Amino acid sequence: PTARVTEVHVAHTTRRSCGRSKCSSLLARMEVADEGARSLTVAEYVAEALVSAGVTHVFGGHGGTVITLINAICSHPNLEWIYMRNENNASLAAAAQAKLTGKLSCCVATSGPGATNLTTGLVAAAKDKVRVIAITGMKLSWKVDHADFQDCDQTDIFRAGGLSFSSTVMNKAAVVPLLRNAIAAAYEQHTAVHLAIPQDIQEETLIRQARGRGGKLFMNLHRLANVHPAGLRYGYDANSGDVNSICPRALNEAACVLNNARSPEQPRPRIIIGVGSMATGASEAIIQ
Repeated sequence: PTARVTEVHVAHTTRRSCGRSKCSSLLARMEVADEGARSLTVAEYVAEALVSAGVTHVFGGHGGTVITLINAICSHPNLEWIYMRNENNASLAAAAQAKLTGKLSCCVATSGPGATNLTTGLVAAAKDKVRVIAITGMKLSWKVDHADFQDCDQTDIFRAGGLSFSSTVMNKAAVVPLLRNAIAAAYEQHTAVHLAIPQDIQEETLIRQARGRGGKLFMNLHRLANVHPAGLRYGYDANSGDVNSICPRALNEAACVLNNARSPEQPRPRIIIGVGSMATGASEAIIQ
């Protein structure tokens, strides 16, 4: 039923393809040396982190509290924004995509009824054990919990619906760890997660690069929220979408770390692996 409803409503949506680029990502472009100063907003960082986690399409509806985030999504060369007539359809479409592809899917909604309309699709995703992240907007952070237009405690609503992870970013410094935790929870628990970001925090500059200093700071920030290490523990390559594949780059990095760990005092480094029953029968491969 979920797939059928999604098919009907996607057919009636306004589909906007974001401009493609030869460059793989926003942060890769920033790595190219030049003499200009650069900055990265919270919304731009969220868009880049979604791509890093394997998201290709974002389903959602417009609203005043998510304008900045939607602009960042549409500006990213590797994301496609799909506008839905109702946020309920957006969450159902994201859940259907996650079922069909095995990848992390994403839906976006504005505050108030926009956020609450996501509940049906997110609960369905959590029950069906598929990976979906919902990002919602909120009014200005200093107005939260005041008696104001479309004010509701989103985290309480989604947690009551059965989501194991639902949190609110109340400071720009918290967006990196909270988004990292949300994506990791979606991958490791095979479930739907939620993160709310107030409108003014979306607009804030997360990091500013001085003129002529290159792009290393941006790349380091990007790696901080990269979920590939968590995916590697479960044999998952976020880019391929194949649950049985392992990211070759991450595997080579792990091998280098182990090879360089040898020392005269400890010629054979010890390895502790804790992935539960998923490591059953893997001893021979690990020793090799």
